[in-house]
Amino acid sequence: MPNLTLDSLQSTIVDDVRRALAEDVGDGDITASLIPAERQADGRIITREAAVEENLSMGVETFIPERLLYGLVPETLLEDYRFWQDEDDHLRGYPKAE
Repeated sequence: MPNLTLDSLQSTIVDDVRRALAEDVGDGDITASLIPAERQADGRIITREAAVEENLSMGVETFIPERLLYGLVPETLLEDYRFWQDEDDHLRGYPKAE
């Protein structure tokens, strides 16, 4: 079995995330029809600027919650890292604080 690293999975992860997001654009998301149009929900997007010490991308990063990465990233990595996506769609894992 080959050695799996985040770098070796990068293109697969980006492709899978793009495919999942594309499903939600326009008429493509058939599951949205299961929820009544009058029902509303709130969401949060967490970003951080380059000035944040932990940000290694030197640009704006967006936090990607673990639940969105299950099945895309090995569970072992999800246990030990928090994932952020940079402006070039690169996914970076930063060690969780102990």
